[in-house]
Amino acid sequence: AKEMNAAIKQGLHIVLTPAVYHLEEPLVIDHPNICILGLGFATLVPKDLKIFQGRAVIEVGAVDGVRLAGVFVQAGPLNAPDYTKAVKALVRWGDPKNPYQGSKTNPGFMYDFIARVGGPDFGPTGVDTMLEVNNGWVITDNTWLWKADHCVNSSGALCIPQRYVRHCLVVNGDNVHMYGLMAEHSNDDIVVWNGEYGKTYFYQSEFKYTVGVANKPQTWDNVAHSASYHVTAVNHIAVAMGIYCVVLADQVDDDAVKMANVVQTGGFSAIVVEHPDAYIWGFKDVAALNWNMDWPQDSKITCKAWSTETSTCLDTGVTPPR
Repeated sequence: AKEMNAAIKQGLHIVLTPAVYHLEEPLVIDHPNICILGLGFATLVPKDLKIFQGRAVIEVGAVDGVRLAGVFVQAGPLNAPDYTKAVKALVRWGDPKNPYQGSKTNPGFMYDFIARVGGPDFGPTGVDTMLEVNNGWVITDNTWLWKADHCVNSSGALCIPQRYVRHCLVVNGDNVHMYGLMAEHSNDDIVVWNGEYGKTYFYQSEFKYTVGVANKPQTWDNVAHSASYHVTAVNHIAVAMGIYCVVLADQVDDDAVKMANVVQTGGFSAIVVEHPDAYIWGFKDVAALNWNMDWPQDSKITCKAWSTETSTCLDTGVTPPR
């Protein structure tokens, strides 16, 4: 990481050849128009060091024209859901305390980006947020933000090691556009969109399967209620969305290690908006699905779109598979 940071400061681009890179410090991009290109699933993993607590694996500053392409970032160890000791984000685009409006004529871009928490790990892993976008005018194309649901160490179809993630995506900047966004399985709201004039074209999202091993509740990261796509902004466009709940833990685990169902008061909301008009005028072609409509109410999607302003379900159109 030190050599890469030194090159970035000189205005040089970075090409990552196929490998797993265990970083000893964050990659910091404070130079405009830098490109980091990953080849063959080049993977960046933070080492278990205090320098990463509250920071990101890749940090983009208040600069324009940065390109991240083909980059794969993976979470490191986290032994408990104490996010004060966690890596803040796998990628953080801009400083949340000093937001930068960005440039319409020279936006930041992310192409073919993958973030992963768990999967090949035998111990617990975690991060607060996979992707945090604080700058304006950032555009992404083909983004997969994945908390592993199937691992090398599993009970039936379910991961045994804990994977702690609050959110897959948090957007605070204005004019952030995403084409092909896939986000899955976080413990709290999967996507939180606070910035104005955001746009998402095609969104796929699956709720998490389990809170963890049934007889180890001390390892669970419980939340009272969560949504897949939570928008606090007034002006937002989201088109072509598929949000679903397809697995009940106690139906797919094995007898050796029993896994606990996800239980949230009133069940999941596919979409949550602060302002009803944001959903009425901004969302189009949205599908919300439960694999089995007979599952317990607290373990399935019960509302397609909820408004926190009116405390009502704006759209009850949750369907079974066809």
